[in-house]
This record gives sequence, C-alpha cells and structure tokens, in this order.
Amino acid sequence: MGLGWSGAYLGATAIISDLTASSERAGALGFTDLLTAGASAAGALTGGFLLESAGYATVGAVMAVLLVPALALVIPLREPAPGRWEEALQPS
Repeated sequence: MGLGWSGAYLGATAIISDLTASSERAGALGFTDLLTAGASAAGALTGGFLLESAGYATVGAVMAVLLVPALALVIPLREPAPGRWEEALQPS
C-alpha cells in the first residue's frame, strides 16, 4: 500500500507541476494536498464501517469501483515531451 500510494502521489504531483504555470503551482498543489487529506480521512472512516459491516470483499469491490473513473482519465494520456501532455489516441 505504501509503495502504490507513493507512486500515485508523486506521479500526480509531477503532472500537476508540469501542467500549471509557476504562479499557480503552489495553489494547485496545496489544493491537491487538501483533497488528498480529505479523501484519506473519509476513506478511513467509511472503510472501517464498511469492513465491520460487510467484510474485505465488499471493501475491495467498492475501492475498485471508485478507481475506475480515475483510470478512465489517466489511461488515454501520454507525455511526448517533458511537461507536455496529450491524448494518446488522437481522433482522425
């Protein structure tokens, strides 16, 4: 869990740093940290209640469903040059 979290967190920080202007970078990264902390707190609270009432399989299924929208946003991206992001499959 720690390795996956670190990879995702550092990757997201690098992408946000690449996509924002230097004047807005601190605010964007701070907002991302705020969202991450809020989501972590909410996930820990609801995950504990869900685990107690329904078990590990249900917690795993709920987390997989929550991961799908994030993957749908990230998978079509590619970085042809440092700091430049575009969709991997350009429509013809």
